[in-house]
Amino acid sequence: MQKIAALTGATGSAKLLEEYRKKNLEIFAAKPIKKSKYSSIARLDESLEKSNGNVKVKVLGAKLQSLREFTEKNQEMIGKILSMEEAPKDQFEAFVNANFSDSFVITVSGKTNAEITLEADEEACIKYFIIAEQNCEVQIMQALKGEAKLLCNCTLLVREGARVTLATLHLNTADKFFHQQSILEKDASFTNNASWFDGSYVRAKATAILAGEGSTALDYSILFGKGKKHYDLNYVALHKTTNSKSHAVFKAALKDECTNVFDGMIRIKPKADGTNALLECNSMILGEKARSNQIPGLEIETDEVKATHSATVERIEDEQLYYLQSRGIGKEDAKDIIVESFLESVVFLLPEGVRKPIKEEIGKQLSGK
Repeated sequence: MQKIAALTGATGSAKLLEEYRKKNLEIFAAKPIKKSKYSSIARLDESLEKSNGNVKVKVLGAKLQSLREFTEKNQEMIGKILSMEEAPKDQFEAFVNANFSDSFVITVSGKTNAEITLEADEEACIKYFIIAEQNCEVQIMQALKGEAKLLCNCTLLVREGARVTLATLHLNTADKFFHQQSILEKDASFTNNASWFDGSYVRAKATAILAGEGSTALDYSILFGKGKKHYDLNYVALHKTTNSKSHAVFKAALKDECTNVFDGMIRIKPKADGTNALLECNSMILGEKARSNQIPGLEIETDEVKATHSATVERIEDEQLYYLQSRGIGKEDAKDIIVESFLESVVFLLPEGVRKPIKEEIGKQLSGK
């Protein structure tokens, strides 16, 4: 793995980033989120610290460049991406945008499978970009590892006609902030997966910006939580133009004293006629002290759309256990089978090429290895 040093040196790009940081610093200073029923905002604020640490980066099947190197020839591209991002709605995403000390760009093209590994051995505050070139067909398997606190923002640009899948294994053991924005151009298709398996106190958000006509954003994500960990996970599908489609499915299985909140929102802007959007969130409670809070929502500013959401919280049913135990399967093994099936129902919505590592990690988590 290599360490990627930070920032840009060209006058134009330096000015661009200076203005970007300043805008985000103003949002951070305003501290838009004052309180929460489900997460300790004070606890999250404590984790916001400037850090000069770097992450180790390993990339296969794609091109890796420092932000400085990339912007020497692609200043307009970075400017376009930053201008199309949604301004942060909370101080946590804004803090990273204002204070990142490590930044790089990953470019994917053609028809390929790619791998990205980010490992934080020291506290780090980073922002990176993934650019999927026009008409590419790419599947990316990404893993975030390490034992140090990680503050991380990622922005993807899925260019016209591109078909991209990004599956991310979240394996960091410390506190973590992870904000991902995905910008989709005309007829682009993006399938996102976040598989949450670790992290002490986590705040994350995935924002899909459907900026191009005919674009499609799919999000199939899971959480397997145990111990006393807390996950504050947020999702937004922002439909800005005509005939776009989004479908999000989130499933969480929570053991011990693990808690999570999933706050999902579909936003349909006035010019987004023909939108078709669906949001589903489901949790399975496996411990008496485990808790899950689901908050799906809709904001619709035009009439000619289809948009629905649903949410459920359940426990393992006695009938399910009885069925498996009657076939000679022990009670604990039967529970594991039910949980595995519950989570893998989401994994099987993903392209076959990225399923195996996620299924293997589910097995490891259930076995305690």
